[in-house]
Amino acid sequence: MAATGFLLAFGLRFGYPHYLLNRFPKDWVEIYERERLAFGDPVASWVISQTHAIRWSELKAPDPRNVMRRAAQHGLVYGATFVSQYDRRRSFLSVARADREITDHEMQMLDGMLDRWTRAYSETATSLTAEELAALDLIGQGAKQSEAAAQLNISLSSLKNRLESAQRKLGARNTINAIAIAVRRELI
Repeated sequence: MAATGFLLAFGLRFGYPHYLLNRFPKDWVEIYERERLAFGDPVASWVISQTHAIRWSELKAPDPRNVMRRAAQHGLVYGATFVSQYDRRRSFLSVARADREITDHEMQMLDGMLDRWTRAYSETATSLTAEELAALDLIGQGAKQSEAAAQLNISLSSLKNRLESAQRKLGARNTINAIAIAVRRELI
């Protein structure tokens, strides 16, 4: 369905995703990033302000930087973008082809897939327990481990176990990294 490439992003916040997989042609990606074409891209504008799905040919936003024409020169002639939101977490998928429009059936299928993926991502991102989140939050606010343990009325070893468990679930290198991930995902 995405013969020319795709871009998949999860956890969009302030214009930046938590996870991004870009499989559009490398030469186009280099131009897009170097010239910062996101500023003025009608697809990017639509992603920020809408949900559900749209074919690129149906976009009504202005294209002052000729992003769509330039993308077509790299094989991104026909495409569609899908935006899903679950529990305050936005995700999007853009697919492209050079030979034909995305069919109605493909639109429905891709929209449904993104909805399922967004839900799964959101549920995974919030799999931390309330106790783990409280521990991260206190340390993130500057409390020492002994102070956080006292505020939570638990032993220091229990606090360390909560922090280690949160780090493992978030795929973090250390407590500071876990706090940064939790903040970025709006968990604390």
